[in-house]
Amino acid sequence: MSVEYVYPNSRLLVTINKYFDISFEPFSLDIFEILDELVDDIESIEKFKQIFKISKELKLSKTTLKKYIKEHFVNTSTKGLLSPGVMSNSPDRFDGFHSDGACCRSQSDKGRHKSNLQRYGQDRRVYENWADGDWKMADRLMSEFRKAGVSADHIGPISLGFCHRPKFHPLTKAANSAKNNRMNLADVKVLIEDEKKEQVVSWHSKFVWDKLKGKVQSDKDAIKLSDLMRKNLLYVLILFSMIEEAGYGAFLETFLNPEYSFFDYSFEGFNPKTGTYKKVVSKNLTGKNQQNNIERYKRVAFEKLQEYKNVENRKINIWKSKDVDASVEKVFAQLKAGDFKKAKLELDYTLMLLAEIAHKSW
Repeated sequence: MSVEYVYPNSRLLVTINKYFDISFEPFSLDIFEILDELVDDIESIEKFKQIFKISKELKLSKTTLKKYIKEHFVNTSTKGLLSPGVMSNSPDRFDGFHSDGACCRSQSDKGRHKSNLQRYGQDRRVYENWADGDWKMADRLMSEFRKAGVSADHIGPISLGFCHRPKFHPLTKAANSAKNNRMNLADVKVLIEDEKKEQVVSWHSKFVWDKLKGKVQSDKDAIKLSDLMRKNLLYVLILFSMIEEAGYGAFLETFLNPEYSFFDYSFEGFNPKTGTYKKVVSKNLTGKNQQNNIERYKRVAFEKLQEYKNVENRKINIWKSKDVDASVEKVFAQLKAGDFKKAKLELDYTLMLLAEIAHKSW
């Protein structure tokens, strides 16, 4: 964590989230990272000028806005809007600085800071893993867990290829952290039961899930399935990066779900002990914020693919299958011909072959 006054305090974060219809968590990003995420046009610059009470007459670009905030807010640390990531508690700890970042202070110094802080914005993980599911409803439900001081556990982790859906198991933060992205036998049983009535796994990972879910008979098997699904999703994202690099981003956009941006949800009768609720109330949204969120959703998803463009990374993690290579070539042949429908069918076949690789590894 930075020792500078660069993190929005709770009041400022509430304002930013409201102005941009977003859900950044405390200490997940500093103010300059937030500006990089949200500022992409004159309108967004004007919003930040309102938020920081900067004169309307002052003409600013993204670069000069950052410079202004640096000079007038970060360096002065007197406006009451930004906070450092490290708190001083001299002379008790080290050389006058707190031993933990402010994000983690609730665990080491419970009297000092609000509980249940998280280091990531949930929505970004959903975008980065190209997850299916009503991410807006799921995000709003996670907020109910956080307000109740309970950690929301994905029954099927997003990082393994499962949907971001509005159903979670309540855990303590420590228990959820220890569990990480590994499933147990009980999780697999719940997922198998739930998929009788709703989608639980993202389309690109359903092939490997269907191939292996019936083999899970113990917690050890569930962990093995978790490892194989994580590796499979890595292959999927590498493949997506190859498609994007070849100039077929429009094809990949058909796999995103930006439409959920136009809805908001509230929950009645939420029970933090069970994670259930009596009723969900939906509301339609329209406006520039929703469109901005869609653009951010797409941008973050495609930015994540940049990590997989490194040739060395592909060599380390690439599948070792001539059949998969041949199928990938056919995908590109259909894309080059402009036939997205046939390209999708061939891509499905490629994913079936990748699922077979996981099956042989069982």
